[in-house]
Amino acid sequence: MKNLGKILLFVSLLTNTLFALTAKITPKTVYVGDRISLILSAKGNKIEFPKLKEIAGYRVESQSISRNITNINGKVTKSLSKEYIFTPQKSFTIPIIEVAVDGKIERTKSVKIEVKKETANKAEAFIFTLAADKNEAYIGEPINVVFTFKKHLNIDLAEANFDTPTFHDFWAKPMKKQPATVEGDYQVYRIHYLLFAQKEGAITIEPGRMDAGIKQKRKRDFFNFERVKWKSLFSNEIVINAKPLPAGADIYGNFKMSVTIDKQKTKANEPVNLTVTIKGIGNVDDIEEYKLDIKDAIVYADKPQRKIFTNDKEELGEFTQKFAIVSDRNFTIEPLEFTFFNSEDEQIKHLKSKQYDIEVTGSMIKTQTAQLQKKEQITVEAPKTKIIYDKASQTKLILFTFGGFLLGVLSMFLFNLPKRRRKERAELPLAKRIKKSKNDKELLSLLIPYIGKSHKIKSTIKTLEENIYDHGKNKIDKIDLIKNIDKYLIKEKDIEDILK
Repeated sequence: MKNLGKILLFVSLLTNTLFALTAKITPKTVYVGDRISLILSAKGNKIEFPKLKEIAGYRVESQSISRNITNINGKVTKSLSKEYIFTPQKSFTIPIIEVAVDGKIERTKSVKIEVKKETANKAEAFIFTLAADKNEAYIGEPINVVFTFKKHLNIDLAEANFDTPTFHDFWAKPMKKQPATVEGDYQVYRIHYLLFAQKEGAITIEPGRMDAGIKQKRKRDFFNFERVKWKSLFSNEIVINAKPLPAGADIYGNFKMSVTIDKQKTKANEPVNLTVTIKGIGNVDDIEEYKLDIKDAIVYADKPQRKIFTNDKEELGEFTQKFAIVSDRNFTIEPLEFTFFNSEDEQIKHLKSKQYDIEVTGSMIKTQTAQLQKKEQITVEAPKTKIIYDKASQTKLILFTFGGFLLGVLSMFLFNLPKRRRKERAELPLAKRIKKSKNDKELLSLLIPYIGKSHKIKSTIKTLEENIYDHGKNKIDKIDLIKNIDKYLIKEKDIEDILK
């Protein structure tokens, strides 16, 4: 192949204004994979070249501008050249290109460029291919593809760069890199990917591109000058027939599911921790996160964690999601479900966890409800015997009854006062529990029951949630909480409000 830049092919692309705009292509002979240059040159004081992103459908890989000023017998001439480099894969036509020169629009002429195939000997220098383990797959089914680059041992390669395809309509996972091997007269490099089709129908795995830099030496006098000549290689493409999953299936693969809780009996407003784990063969990135809707409970959900392990042919994954559930009364965790299309027997499989009934002890609402029900059962029957009093006796009876009522109320208040004080003293250790909390999650579980007590506690809970669930780094002033927790607690609402 002729040296890039050594021989220029001056193409007849001259416009009506002689030499106002010229275009040329290099090298003289173009082979598949060669990088070629289109150079536009114009003479004038103000020249505006177009910003071309592609030429004849091929991406412009780089652009450069050069300026030249000449002075002949006092006459100054300015010229400007712009070079566009691209890599065609087959014969093409350079379209008409417009350039603004001193306020006038100059145009090139379109011209056909022939791109030849390598000769048999040259084709043996490099081999670059794409292969897949299947041409038909379900949506989400793993497809093992391999790009194979072979370099003849006689070729002195300076560098090789693989241009990763976009993989439109596929999820792509690069596999572990494999060391190069020597097979016959070639050094062989293999690049592995796992692809997962994301839509049904005929979808194409586009060709890969490998840019190979070949060392070339030129001898001049006593020195050897070494340069690198770049050649672009393109693999074949592969069309995959992607089939839809059967109705009701969420994902393709073979999985196992487990749902666990740390306890089935807890105290009021202390969290129950639930963990969902799904592991097996398949793309766990396609598993949607769970959302729990539990009546009379607050649910805090972590973002799912996905771990992926790959071998030569398949992907092994693990999906984990954790929840903390807080309530002041008994509640039920309904069964969680997961459906997939089994890769072994090609049948839909439904996985379902068991139901968990959580018993909550020490609920204030339950105690107060029971007390109210007990009081409502106390009734006073009307006397069967009718008694007639005179007016003075009736007044004394009313005063006596009213005084007795006041005495009874006072007695009940004095009787319950020690209980209320004991209750208040029982709640004081909250400051000690706050002091002993080891992390934000423990502190959050302690404060959640008091979320409606004051603005300070509510804002602290919000800050803790940002730290735990949004990776925040807010500092919590525990010393202030411990010292002033009694000030932040508002008095208990009356029973009617609680029951509401």
